[in-house]
Amino acid sequence: MTIMRVEEVTYGVTDIAQCSQFLADFGLFPVETTCDESIFRTATNQLVRLRSIEDPALPPAVADGPCIR
Repeated sequence: MTIMRVEEVTYGVTDIAQCSQFLADFGLFPVETTCDESIFRTATNQLVRLRSIEDPALPPAVADGPCIR
C-alpha cells in the first residue's frame, strides 16, 4: 500500500487559543473548538488537531516543547 498523503496530524501545544488563531490567520478552516481541542481543515480536507501539551491522552513527545504527536 502506497501512502499518498497525511490525512490528519495532531500537535501538542502550550496555548490552544493562540495556536488556533495562528491557523485561522494562516487560512485553515475551523471545524470544532472545545476547551480540550481545536480542529482545523485544510483546503484539501486534511485535519490539523491542536491539543494541550499536558494532555495525558497524547503519546509521548519526540522533543521538548510544542511538537507533533
